Amino acid sequence: MTTLPRALGVLTLWTLASPLAMAGDTPAKSEPLLRPFRTGVCGGYSPDCFVLSGKIELAHRYVGANLHFSALPTVFWWGGGSIKVYPGGAIHRQILSLRPYLFVGSSGSKDRYVGSSLPGGGIGADIHVGASKSAIIQPSVSMTRFYNVGDTRSPSSPISGSISVMRGF
Repeated sequence: MTTLPRALGVLTLWTLASPLAMAGDTPAKSEPLLRPFRTGVCGGYSPDCFVLSGKIELAHRYVGANLHFSALPTVFWWGGGSIKVYPGGAIHRQILSLRPYLFVGSSGSKDRYVGSSLPGGGIGADIHVGASKSAIIQPSVSMTRFYNVGDTRSPSSPISGSISVMRGF
């Protein structure tokens, strides 16, 4: 097994198991918004983030949206966006908060001759760290379908993932 799939598998299990391990803990009655505006960088192969990108995001209590874009759009550019739903409350600790989400979106790329699309959806988590909880790590795992413009073959359906490192304001 290669390193990337192994890392994604461990990350997925950790993301899914963390809320179960803290199941007895309940969020505060007046759960604060956890840094609703975020900006940072991300990397991966997912509708949540494609290749190495800049990322901006707005996340409310139950829904959020993000846009990611190529850092150096020259001959080859990429970008995309996704919509997120936060189905449950966040789990708060003194220096860590975990907030799982479901998302659906699409990424794409274009060079001089060919374009491609990567639609799909998946699961992820906002992990706010530090005393101020302004540092945010977002791992995600998704199911995607890859399309090349003009390709008549059936698209593949790989499991993919991404990770974002952001600062919340």
